[in-house]
Amino acid sequence: MSWRADLVLTTAARAEQDSTVMGATSRMFVEMMRTPQGRTLVLDVLPATFPWVRYLPAHDVREFSVELVEALGAAAELDNTAAVAQLITEWRHTAEVHADPELYAALTTDSGEDYGPVPARSRIVSPKHGDRAAPPPGEDEWDVRFANGEAAKGWEQLSTQAASNTHAAWHLMRTDPAPATRTERHHRLKGELARGAHRGDAMDRWQIEVTAGGRIWYLLDVERRTVWIDRASTGHPKATDR
Repeated sequence: MSWRADLVLTTAARAEQDSTVMGATSRMFVEMMRTPQGRTLVLDVLPATFPWVRYLPAHDVREFSVELVEALGAAAELDNTAAVAQLITEWRHTAEVHADPELYAALTTDSGEDYGPVPARSRIVSPKHGDRAAPPPGEDEWDVRFANGEAAKGWEQLSTQAASNTHAAWHLMRTDPAPATRTERHHRLKGELARGAHRGDAMDRWQIEVTAGGRIWYLLDVERRTVWIDRASTGHPKATDR
């Protein structure tokens, strides 16, 4: 999966002005968060700036506000807003899950199942156990497996819709399922969805954006070096786009 970044030209004076404004705004928010009244005000204005926060539970909204202010403060010091943009993307993708009750239920339910290895390219023959063939993981690779039948069906739909991107996602999960440097397309979820469970074991939850709407959600079983895909989908809730 690759995409092209847009090139924007600006003057040094304009860049310095933007940096000054960013720094002042960030310091203002940091100071506001030092008082109960300020924290309440920040929470009150968040929905106007980020309408999708209305899908987050209250404790996640508070966590988002704290992380956002901290990221803004660090960005002002470093004169680099990349981490802020990444943080907002991760929380917006988390809100996507909360906006879909069926998806939320699926990701917060421990199926305790094993539907076999995920094929790299070949389509799934049937939803029955044992029908999926995949090469065994090599040295330093991860075993990528379906946690339930719905994940297998979603994977097949993604493979049909975007074969190349789905294979690229498989390769990422196989070789580097928890990258040290997160991207807008490959990162952990936030808040209460940052962790999930499979067979009773708590694990970190990650997401890969396969297409503009397609997603893969998985749990990372570090002890067994296994990636458990518990849902794959070709679409996501449009409500969070507003």
